[in-house]
Amino acid sequence: MNVGAPRTLAHSWLLLIHQLPAKPAYLRVKIWRRLQDLGAVAVKNAVHALPMNEETQEDFEWLLREIQEGGGEAFLCEARLIDGLSDEEVRALFPDARILVLSSDLVATIERMREELADVAAGRFDIVIGTQLVAKGHHFPMLNLVGVVDADLGLSNGDPRAAERTFQLLHQVIGRAGRDAGVGVGLLQTHQPEHPVMRALIAQDREAFYAAEIALRENGLPISCERPC
Repeated sequence: MNVGAPRTLAHSWLLLIHQLPAKPAYLRVKIWRRLQDLGAVAVKNAVHALPMNEETQEDFEWLLREIQEGGGEAFLCEARLIDGLSDEEVRALFPDARILVLSSDLVATIERMREELADVAAGRFDIVIGTQLVAKGHHFPMLNLVGVVDADLGLSNGDPRAAERTFQLLHQVIGRAGRDAGVGVGLLQTHQPEHPVMRALIAQDREAFYAAEIALRENGLPISCERPC
């Protein structure tokens, strides 16, 4: 899947996200060697990045076709937001990128926070390392990719509403991607891929998730009300 006509964007990153079939084995070796030759950065096992320009987009599009013709799945997207990685980790992966760390703990004034949010919306940063601050209530027209590290962390805090709160937060932050143009992509790192929260997010089935949560409340878990509490 192509995300647009080839173009040169300074300090921007193109991601190849792929899933290779188990067979034939030579396809995995072929793609791995090609990625090595291109100097692609392995962000995760199935996610590789290159600086965004016409040449690298052509290279990744060639690989995309090779993977799809071999029975695998692949698509391209432009990197904009990574949630959960430290500033040092991201800069080590992308030394030339324009990176912003956006956290309420680091912003001295409300005016400064508004300025930084406006800069993100205007596309003046390639990668934003954000806390929950970036998850809700913001509109970033140029944002096409959101990644969340340890997305299931909130499921283990013992709160009876942990699943509901985690679903709401992840649904909100993923919804920041692709709101104006291009393809919106959300990547979630999880140790519990079969958890109902993760399955509902992948299926984009909010109604089924909340129906299951209501059933749990009615069977004895807090909080269940026949009228607003």
